Amino acid sequence: MTTDLDDGLTAADDTDATLDEGGAIEGPHFPNVYVFVNDFLSKVYARPVHRQTSWKWCSHWWDHPEAVSRLEALWKAFEALRQDPGTGGAVWWRDYADPTMAALADPEGTFAECSDTSHEVPPDLPVLQPARWLLDS
Repeated sequence: MTTDLDDGLTAADDTDATLDEGGAIEGPHFPNVYVFVNDFLSKVYARPVHRQTSWKWCSHWWDHPEAVSRLEALWKAFEALRQDPGTGGAVWWRDYADPTMAALADPEGTFAECSDTSHEVPPDLPVLQPARWLLDS
């Protein structure tokens, strides 16, 4: 990996990407959210996890449905915004990465019971079956 983490992210040599008629990159740079998190996000959003108090992370993030959903949305936003040679990166950080990671890493969030040495998926929110007439409308 180079010291410039953005190096090559807008290059046309993406393995799964091709150029459209206008020269824009078609296809993702990262083939899925798991590669995106492992190869990119974990590097650019590095935090100390051994003293987690105000910021929580779980190395088993892929076992938390909320984390998978949020990180997949973050990956898709990244893939769209990396095409923008101007402010795309700044927009991705400000509007997507920072809010997503703040929500995931909140001490009361989905990783609340996890640490760098333990892992626990929170239970589903309690719900009651709605009245039948609500389901029929």
